[in-house]
Amino acid sequence: MGCGASKASDGGLPPSRTNATTLRAMHTQLSAEHKRGSAVSEQAEDAPAPEAAPEAAPEAPAPAAEEAPAEATPVPVTGDVVRVVVYSSRQYEVELFEKTAAEFKQKGINVVLDLIEAPLNVRTASFAKEATAVCAFVNDDVGTETIQFLRNNTSVRIILMRCAGFNNVDLAAAGRCEIAVVRVPEYSPYAVAEHSVALAMSLNRKIHRAYTRNRDLNFSLVGLLGFDMRGKTVGIVGTGKIGIAAANIYLGFGCKVVAQSRSARPELVEKGVEYMSIEELCKVSDIISLHAPLTKGTKYCINRETISVMKDGVMIINTSRGALLETSAALEAIKSGKIGALGLDVYENESDIFFNDHTGEILEDDVFTRLVNYPNVLVTGHQGFLTREAISSICAQTLGNLQEFVTAKESGTAFADLKLKNGIVATDVEIAEDRTKMASRAWGALKRLQTLRMYYDSHPDDTW
Repeated sequence: MGCGASKASDGGLPPSRTNATTLRAMHTQLSAEHKRGSAVSEQAEDAPAPEAAPEAAPEAPAPAAEEAPAEATPVPVTGDVVRVVVYSSRQYEVELFEKTAAEFKQKGINVVLDLIEAPLNVRTASFAKEATAVCAFVNDDVGTETIQFLRNNTSVRIILMRCAGFNNVDLAAAGRCEIAVVRVPEYSPYAVAEHSVALAMSLNRKIHRAYTRNRDLNFSLVGLLGFDMRGKTVGIVGTGKIGIAAANIYLGFGCKVVAQSRSARPELVEKGVEYMSIEELCKVSDIISLHAPLTKGTKYCINRETISVMKDGVMIINTSRGALLETSAALEAIKSGKIGALGLDVYENESDIFFNDHTGEILEDDVFTRLVNYPNVLVTGHQGFLTREAISSICAQTLGNLQEFVTAKESGTAFADLKLKNGIVATDVEIAEDRTKMASRAWGALKRLQTLRMYYDSHPDDTW
């Protein structure tokens, strides 16, 4: 179905009891607060003078308590309410999101947030029926069907990604449906870089194993032997801001740093960082740290072939995107001893695992279950970004992206002319692939109609 078509129903499944209750409570509370604020503002500015008391009862003056104190007058806001449904929200970001929204209201921007735990997908998109925007996270399903549902059944015209990655967004479909997409390209590169180094240090010095032992009063040092970081060769794959931050930390340890990226960074070259191919980097590195975005060109850049040329006992750290690493190949290399240590904050099939409590459950992902049980594998649940500074920056930039969009639309800017600072659009290749896909669907439908017509032409007695 095209983006301009209408649907007979909203197509969304009913929310779970917890999510529905939370959403209704948030709507009721926020609407009540807005109404109370509007009423106080109108009374302060436009209230008529009180009527005089009847002459027969001069002894009954108007009670002083009816006078509204000056501090009760709310900060005035301008424009219509801008409602945003924040999907996949968690307790640790609610406080900071609400604080940021309050700061925007002080600036005169009336932002109302509905924070829900449910992820964004075609079934939950109906929660945003009256919203201006949806705010999605890294594992939400922002594919073709979700985007088309948003266009046909809601008032949403912008998708706010509160992360740097956008491989889960169908940009071609968004462009066809005239829904803008923005992201947070950087929040705190130090947060992710520091977490990647923390994984490396923990694996090297067996901190995770020592912690578990010590809780049982086992202080034996057997099996906890590590190595000096100084003098080791660290390969950085992807030297964006996070990669640069990680490289600088390793340089501070006294490591030799080599790198592979689309372009060399002068600030790293000046410090002695040598750029080389991914194959050469794999051959010379003792530690390989992945910081590249996930694209068609980088998917499975660490695979059976590249692993085969690595040093025996190599350490691999991935805090970027799960599919940079071919997990099945890594699992085989761990069993053979080719990979000596593996630290993951991301996993290629993490969407049904991370960000949720699975205590007491049996996970169906056999590869992941085997992976986390190896003593030389350390997995964290996509928490590399999780610092107060990073979350605060994400909240501020997300609402800043929204403010830029609203300002542009209020000025009459057409979708085709939108030039948003952090906007992301489909590449020419993606647009071409999308058009081919649409044309194939149309051609398939036409062929089916022709087949039906030929059948009924040859069977005139049959009825439709």
